[in-house]
Formats: sequence, structure tokens, C-alpha cells
Amino acid sequence: MGYARTGAVGTGHTWDGAGPAYLTSAVRGGTRTCTITPVSGDERPVDVPSWPSRGPHIGGRRINPWFSGPAPVS
Repeated sequence: MGYARTGAVGTGHTWDGAGPAYLTSAVRGGTRTCTITPVSGDERPVDVPSWPSRGPHIGGRRINPWFSGPAPVS
């Protein structure tokens, strides 16, 4: 699983919720699911498109925060 976001880079896969996150899968074929589990807020599964079977990877999901504080992403 790969994950990128705007703002300062923290350790591990924890989203600080200060701005949108962009989730992308490094696996070709199908859809993957990431789970965002905020410390304060409801957990949400997020379907993330995988790489196309050929060519460059251009897909992903932009997620806006619905919570305040940190949220582990798995």
C-alpha cells in the first residue's frame, strides 16, 4: 500500500487529517481496500483502484478528512 498526502511527513502510515490524502495501490488488477481509523471519528473502508494492467499508473483516490486528529491507514 502506498499513501501520499499534503503537509508534513510523519512516520508510518498515519494521516494527520490536516488536509486531503491521496491513496493509491501498487498492485496491478482489481481494487484494494484501505481502512482509515481515526482516533476521534468513525472508521471508514476506502476502495482504491489498482494499477492498470499496462502503461503508467494514474489512478488513485483523494480523500478529504471527516475527522480531527490522527488516523492510522491500513
